[in-house]
Amino acid sequence: MKNEDTEKVNNAGNPLLLLFIFIVIIGFIFFIPEVYEKYNKDKASLYGIGSQNESTNSEKRENTNVSKISDHFRIEDSTKLNNLSFSNIKIDGNTLYIDINNMENKAVNLDEENYYIEFYKTENNQRTFINRRPLKSVSNLEQGKTTISVDITGITINQLVTFAILYITDDAMPAVKLTNDTLTCSKNNVVYIYSFDNDILIKTNYKITLNKDETTLNSYKEKVKQFNNLNGVDAKINENDANFVFDSTFDYKKISKYKVDINYLYEANTKASVISFKNSAEGFDCKWQKNLI
Repeated sequence: MKNEDTEKVNNAGNPLLLLFIFIVIIGFIFFIPEVYEKYNKDKASLYGIGSQNESTNSEKRENTNVSKISDHFRIEDSTKLNNLSFSNIKIDGNTLYIDINNMENKAVNLDEENYYIEFYKTENNQRTFINRRPLKSVSNLEQGKTTISVDITGITINQLVTFAILYITDDAMPAVKLTNDTLTCSKNNVVYIYSFDNDILIKTNYKITLNKDETTLNSYKEKVKQFNNLNGVDAKINENDANFVFDSTFDYKKISKYKVDINYLYEANTKASVISFKNSAEGFDCKWQKNLI
């Protein structure tokens, strides 16, 4: 009789135990997102967990889609693209340093590639594009880790900024609509005026304004002579009391590529979208203006 009573008690307890386990499972499922976000708030914000935009895999950069949210990272994070990994960002004034690990069994000429670092301000799970800079190196990236520097003058980096590394081919650069077939890009004391025919580069005008000291002026007078000896180049100097302007024009209908000590001369037939994108990434302010050449 005693064993029979004990069995009845055990059988009566089983439904209560099952109900308790069921309640615990439901509670665990219901509260785990809040627990995760509470103790991993920074990660939740970075990757959009719990945000209204969780189903969106890409963001808009100007007129084109960019990298997935998971490709964004912070100073202490790392990311991999193609056979390169990027990590260990350090900021020192107007210079950003980043480690690049080349996992190829051959050297990579970064200057001939189209790698860019983009900067985004992240607040309330929303990202806003700030700017971008190209990734370049003074020498080839051998196999293994190399630290390169990036000029970030004019870009403020704080705890709200996230980074994205992208490989952007010329064909993927956003299209632009020219006004009067001219693009003007300026930065500090330098101005480039690019002229196009059917969106194809045909002429470049380069101007630099400098203080009028005798040594500098004489060196540029020599440069005028050198440039005027080149086919399709017209160079001159305009002076006033304090400054002088070195003014040179390159005609691509005569020569397709000029090898001179000027940084932002492109080859003939380069598209306006490529010049606008690359110059803007270098910190130039590029605008469409009337044809001034």
